[in-house]
Amino acid sequence: MILSAVEQFAASYDERAILERISRHWMKTLPISAIYIILVFSGKRWMKDRPKFKLRWALTLWSAALALFSMFGAWFMLVRTVKDLREFGFRYTVCDNTFLFTGHGVWLYWFCLSKIVELGDTFFIVVRKQKLIFLHWYHHMVTLIYSCYAYGSGVAAGRYFAGVNFAIHTLMYSYYAIRASGLVRMPRQVNITLTSLHLLQMGFGVYLNIYAYTELTSGRPCDNTWPSIYSSFLMYASYVALFANFFYQNYLVKSKSDPKVNNNLHSGARQNESISHQANPKKEI
Repeated sequence: MILSAVEQFAASYDERAILERISRHWMKTLPISAIYIILVFSGKRWMKDRPKFKLRWALTLWSAALALFSMFGAWFMLVRTVKDLREFGFRYTVCDNTFLFTGHGVWLYWFCLSKIVELGDTFFIVVRKQKLIFLHWYHHMVTLIYSCYAYGSGVAAGRYFAGVNFAIHTLMYSYYAIRASGLVRMPRQVNITLTSLHLLQMGFGVYLNIYAYTELTSGRPCDNTWPSIYSSFLMYASYVALFANFFYQNYLVKSKSDPKVNNNLHSGARQNESISHQANPKKEI
């Protein structure tokens, strides 16, 4: 019943109109990102000599809400994608943007909007005085800009970029909600698994861009743009490098130097993709 209601609500949107709107206004993500960076680092300076906030239940509810939203997004986007894979094959799902106008394409619009909302993740890091790494704010900013550009350009592979991201965010934010609540002590292996999934996601993104590039250079029609392929390839390649380095530094180097290293949520996978809520199991909650 809930899924049906959500689907009917999504179908009420004029997908062509919202795509055109994003196409006209995607560059507004640039000043939004600039303001985000200013607020983040001015906030860190402001909090420097002030006591940290705990915000345990605010963080729990925030994460749970994003997990629920991501779950719906993953369901509607990936179920439709699997259906198209069975009927038309992989190339169709990467190179034909008909998906954007099927009643499910609106989820790409909501995906773009969610990237603005997820900038709020950093608020919890700053006011709780947790470690803020480059990967966190760089990923938030670049993903927002590219997502809006790609959707506004009608990039067909966007269904995969968003759908896979929704699926991983469902797991990630669910974990964050459970961890922040303090009701269950999560094993360190969960952090490692989440980081590994992010690495797989970024590697898949690189592959999709190579595939689209091959199709276009072969003269076959593919709903993509050269700027999107180049920028997306660089974005995903940088993510692969950053997440791989993160994995190495936090799970290989630290494991060798300290076999009993604590399960630190935010110096672990918490600073992954949306990496919003760093938490030391003893100090945070």
